[in-house]
Amino acid sequence: MVDSDMKIIGGESFSEFCRRADNNMHRTSKASPESGEYFPVSIILENMRSLNIVPCSINKSEDYCEFSGWTPIDGHYVSISGRYDNDFANSFLRFDGDY
Repeated sequence: MVDSDMKIIGGESFSEFCRRADNNMHRTSKASPESGEYFPVSIILENMRSLNIVPCSINKSEDYCEFSGWTPIDGHYVSISGRYDNDFANSFLRFDGDY
């Protein structure tokens, strides 16, 4: 985690996050924004902002996963990455630039 990362303090359960990310990763469209074929996940950031993200790639271990994907912000799509864990202790979201 680096200074510009936002801590995730709440959201979907870990199992639901992983299930949706896995479904997105295996869709023919690869969950592209243009396809409309994706499963978003609701999260809550440390600033109490609620955000819908679309995790498209996931690397899962038993208690956490690392992910990448996108989110819509102000009419355009932003690439994201981060970590999501069972109790949100080490969960964070990184904004990686335009998607």
